[in-house]
Amino acid sequence: MPVGRPLKYQTVEELQALIASLQEQILTLTAQLADMGGSGSTGGTSIAACSGITFSRSLALGSTGSDVKCLQALLNSNVATQVAASGVGSPGNETSYFGNLTKAGVVKFQEVYASEVLTQLD
Repeated sequence: MPVGRPLKYQTVEELQALIASLQEQILTLTAQLADMGGSGSTGGTSIAACSGITFSRSLALGSTGSDVKCLQALLNSNVATQVAASGVGSPGNETSYFGNLTKAGVVKFQEVYASEVLTQLD
């Protein structure tokens, strides 16, 4: 649902509909991310670490929680974006701490999927 008028002129109902639409898009994109093909992908199976997880906050260095563990598991579902090949943060060894390895995995994800996840500002 595109924003037709500046947000300050939209009704509460219009804003709620926009939020609902954005949440639906986030769920769709999260499912697509989990189902991405390629070596090391989940092959369409669900990721246990992401069961019941909703990304509802910004994650950054130092963040902790089950959403961080899910992020690591999603990154690990593709060899090109893995947090680590072995040891802490590797597939099956994800943690709930967002450290430098997780940051590097996010950067790899942004590089691999730049055309899909990054928007050029004019």
